Amino acid sequence: MVQIAPPPRHHNRDAFRQNYSWLQRLKANAYDVETTVAFIMLFIVLAINVVYLLQSQHGSIDLPALGTGLVQQLSLQGLTNAADTTGRVVTIINALFYILFAQTVLQNIQVFADRKPATRQLGLASTMRDHVVVCGLGRVGYRIVSRLAASGYRVVVIEQNFSGAFVNRTIEHGIPVIEGDAREESTLNKALITRARAVIACIDGDLTNLEIVLAAKRLNPAVQVILRAFNEDFDSGFERSFGAHTAFSASKLAAPTFAGAALVRNIEHVVTLGDELLGVAQVKLTSEMNAQTMEQSNGVRILPGAHGDTLAVIAPLATLADLNVRAGGEAVTGDGSIIVCGLGKVGYRVVQLLREIYPDRPIVVIHLPEGNPAEPDDAPHSHGEVDEQVGRSFIKMIAGLRNVRLIPGDARDRDLLLRAGVERASALLALTSNDQINVQVGLEARNIRTDIHVVLRVFSGDLAEKLGELFKIRTVFSTSDLASPTMAAAAILGGIDGAFAVGDDLYAINNVTITAQSPLINATVEALRRRDLLVVRVGRGNQVHLLPALTMGLVPGDVVTVIAPLRALDRLRAEGGRAA
Repeated sequence: MVQIAPPPRHHNRDAFRQNYSWLQRLKANAYDVETTVAFIMLFIVLAINVVYLLQSQHGSIDLPALGTGLVQQLSLQGLTNAADTTGRVVTIINALFYILFAQTVLQNIQVFADRKPATRQLGLASTMRDHVVVCGLGRVGYRIVSRLAASGYRVVVIEQNFSGAFVNRTIEHGIPVIEGDAREESTLNKALITRARAVIACIDGDLTNLEIVLAAKRLNPAVQVILRAFNEDFDSGFERSFGAHTAFSASKLAAPTFAGAALVRNIEHVVTLGDELLGVAQVKLTSEMNAQTMEQSNGVRILPGAHGDTLAVIAPLATLADLNVRAGGEAVTGDGSIIVCGLGKVGYRVVQLLREIYPDRPIVVIHLPEGNPAEPDDAPHSHGEVDEQVGRSFIKMIAGLRNVRLIPGDARDRDLLLRAGVERASALLALTSNDQINVQVGLEARNIRTDIHVVLRVFSGDLAEKLGELFKIRTVFSTSDLASPTMAAAAILGGIDGAFAVGDDLYAINNVTITAQSPLINATVEALRRRDLLVVRVGRGNQVHLLPALTMGLVPGDVVTVIAPLRALDRLRAEGGRAA
């Protein structure tokens, strides 16, 4: 028997660090022109002094006398006692120079101790090559940076607000942060955009992000561009110009996991494959069962790199829910109805997705009354009038869906929750853009009914973990945590369909078309898994094979969905296994 285990406590989100060789550090410190000039002048002055001492005292320059002369120079012997005019002049120059040099050294010691000065950051950035430039250091930007650095990729950040919450934290981890407007070519040049492999524009605003990638493309036409998009029409228009899978919406990336978490306890991530949702969860083996028999008897697949008694697996949501119940775990109870609190972009997408997958489940949506600003959760900061228009638009679209009931009001209100049916509902999702409100809604629902399945959206990943520990709410997710893996992986590989993280491991999802020249032709699913390439779906003609048999061989025309660590997928592409 196996059991779905609660998601483990994630790795320390601040444990990443970008390291430098001694040569890179030397180059970074030499970036300051004043320091470089000071050391060049020191060498020149030392050379002049040694030559003078050797000529005046020995009448010639030879190797044995060179060491003696250098020692005398460093101790100022021979110069302080100089009787000729040249010696006196050299002594005065030395005294003045050493005062100036000492001042420069002290300044550099201060700069080294305080890593924030612009020259220090520019110096570190100047050592970069084949790196990713991340523009914007908000929550999503910071999570992208941490994902990339933790996976061993080089990063440079551009941030206009140098007093932002994540600037100091990023610098402390060795990531250079360039202060400036990323739309300006001079700022991009400071981040060495011409030597970068990719640029990610994740500022709060579609037009700003577009300006950034256009400027980056002018300076480096080969650079991979990734953009965080807020407007769906803008998203599709951008991809028509720059290629598929280059623009991503954080709410769109996060919505499947929130929807899946409403149906299955203890899942970590949800992957969308066509009309099917696959869940990623931790499965704990018992002493009577090994990994192979666990896969065969439960209809799951172990992710590449998973090992130990608790393994990360992927399977259809219904399979994971059934597995949890058979193992004696907590099931989602109630009458099957789902309450969704909050109708911003995340809430709207979750309702839409739930309705598509489970058309007969009753859904109750608690939203702010019309006339109040809508929740701008995945939109740039805007005025209330714009938010109201967005809110009215969502209300109108949701109202047209079958078996969906809308209730205006504050979801923290006990009477309102009772009117929404919290006493009999299977799950409650608190998806507003306010962490405090979401926590209050979840706790009030638990006060009414202790066994109701609660899913919370929070912005802070650390808060998500603490809530899980304190209130035993295991399905708490941060939108930035859910969205950042895809944007990070897209910058490294390009053309991916999605990505997710399990602990420190970053997995990419990619569709590959098998051609007559493909290196994967005739390879079995099992053979690919030995190369850390997990085949989760094979489209062959009009048939779709989900989690295909390990003995299945690939033939020309197959469209294969692969989940793999980034470097394994990169190796596949290098061999000629291109994306579909």
